Amino acid sequence: DQEVAFGEDILLQQIAESLQMETLAVQDMVFRHGVNPSLRLDSSENKNKEISATLTQIIMPELRRLVDEVNRVLVYGASETRGKPVSDIYVMGSIARWPHAAKLLEELVNVNVAHIPIPLKQPSTNASGTTPINSEATELAVAMGLSLRGLVDHA
Repeated sequence: DQEVAFGEDILLQQIAESLQMETLAVQDMVFRHGVNPSLRLDSSENKNKEISATLTQIIMPELRRLVDEVNRVLVYGASETRGKPVSDIYVMGSIARWPHAAKLLEELVNVNVAHIPIPLKQPSTNASGTTPINSEATELAVAMGLSLRGLVDHA
């Protein structure tokens, strides 16, 4: 149990200071362009790729700190499971909604990174062909985490 100071506010502030922009404008830019320049984009989207690469470059030091913490947890998990590796990492929260953030983290930690699936619901897709993130998934994650820590009555 170790708290890691990492979140959307920290990343947005870092980008805003680097680009000398307002935080709301930076947030809009992140949602329009994403943060993972390694994804293949059409040649007509070169400017988008440049913006995405710049955003990623700015936040990379903070992401590397997060990846270091994740790697420590992976090593601890392997020691507790007698070497059995972690197969998936699930992301939730505001950064999970950033376009391509899960893919970027996946590339950095070399473990499958996905959004928390919502059980008993058929996945729906929006107009862009992606599955929207639902608050029910985060509630499920919190409930699972609390029950695993023994903070919820199992009656």
